[in-house]
Amino acid sequence: MPTIHRRISILDSGEVARQIDAAALAWPGAFSRQQLARRLMAVGAEVAERERADEIARRLAALDQAAGLAQYPPGYLQAMADEWPS
Repeated sequence: MPTIHRRISILDSGEVARQIDAAALAWPGAFSRQQLARRLMAVGAEVAERERADEIARRLAALDQAAGLAQYPPGYLQAMADEWPS
């Protein structure tokens, strides 16, 4: 069927077959192998998004923790400016 969307091909063998088999055991029901593959991708995307959000939160927390650690003492910048010739 014509579409403007890219198509991808996934061969149902080896590691992919094992993963779909595991999904079939985890989600019993009337799922076809194609539906199981799509569900695996959806769950994987949710995990990836959650891991990315966690990484961003860790980095922001590290920035918050480091903020203010390298503060200059009072008058430091003026003393540096006074050292330069006029």
